[in-house]
Amino acid sequence: MSKIIVTTPVYRSEAMICPETTATVHALRDAGMCATPEWFIQPGPLVFQNRNKAIRHALMVPGWTHLLTLDADVSLPEAVADVELMISRGRSIVCGSYTMRWEDGPEVICAARLGVGHVKPGAAGLHAVDWAGAGCMLITRPTLEDLGPLWFQHITLPDGSDQTPEDVGFCQHARENGYQIWLDCDVHAVHHNLPGGNG
Repeated sequence: MSKIIVTTPVYRSEAMICPETTATVHALRDAGMCATPEWFIQPGPLVFQNRNKAIRHALMVPGWTHLLTLDADVSLPEAVADVELMISRGRSIVCGSYTMRWEDGPEVICAARLGVGHVKPGAAGLHAVDWAGAGCMLITRPTLEDLGPLWFQHITLPDGSDQTPEDVGFCQHARENGYQIWLDCDVHAVHHNLPGGNG
């Protein structure tokens, strides 16, 4: 039977976690879907380091098959059904879809194919993508063990102009090691405003 464990990187403190995010984890726990302990929350000033530390802690816990990275401002309104669906896809890395939060600009899903662009809202089913946001990402334990120990890292673009977010770096590292990134557009995660107003 599949069991999950949840990791959440937190900028500064646990007070930054949305109530809906907490409710998502509690719903999964109450349904008996989680290992014990079910949730590793890792605060600190650098999110990519927080992600990696939380995964290292999780890997010391026996009995789980999948790790759900769930950001402090992301929730799953149908948590049990959504995670069951993601597990049933049988993929090493599968992400729930949620929109990016931009001050201005079109509403797009936090996932893209290089040279094609972001996935548009309203898509359905499973899509192969080059990267997806780690705000709602389900990864099998063997995949993490294979890719570690520095899972999430910023990477510099080929022209040297910028660094990508750490979830893009994770996806590139995974693809370079033979893994495909999948976006499940039938899983509708919600991207909230963090308590305190930013994030």
